[in-house]
Amino acid sequence: MVDELVETESFGILTTELRRLEAAGHDIEQLLPRVVQAGNLEGVDDLGSLLRYRIQKITSTYPPSPRCATGLIAELVPRATGIADPAMRTALDEREHLMGERLAALTQAAIEQHAPWLPILGDLDHENLQQTVRAVAAYRDWWGITSTSALGPVPADDAQRLDYERTRDTLTRLNQAPDDNTREIAQRRDERRI
Repeated sequence: MVDELVETESFGILTTELRRLEAAGHDIEQLLPRVVQAGNLEGVDDLGSLLRYRIQKITSTYPPSPRCATGLIAELVPRATGIADPAMRTALDEREHLMGERLAALTQAAIEQHAPWLPILGDLDHENLQQTVRAVAAYRDWWGITSTSALGPVPADDAQRLDYERTRDTLTRLNQAPDDNTREIAQRRDERRI
């Protein structure tokens, strides 16, 4: 079954999504067995797509543990971990720093120049506005979005759609009123007990 999975077209997207979820704080070593144990994997045309779909369903229900998060660079790129070569680690750190500076500049420019998509973000406090604009700016820059809507059209490409959905979820989460957020967390906690 593993050989079959590796040969699917969606294997690369699946592994990328697993790295991003791990960077966000999900425990992949516990998550993946749960997804596989759900069964009904025999005779599936695209095993990678099925596993990715199941993983997305589970991770949308259960938020990650923030203390386990290794982080995403520029909101989208998983941080490389376990690099032993000092020269490689230095090069990666320099690139991460440059990406962070670029994203900070894009965020500031969007706010100062009143980007056309800014009003649809809603009435946010300063901190949430910064986080929201940062997420949108990262997505727009990474995928070359130039439309006047915040995220542009829903993409057909699987990899871009994952980033689109993640950014859209960030926008939804940051636009929730504190009472709504508290209610949602309590609801998820109750769902886990059931």
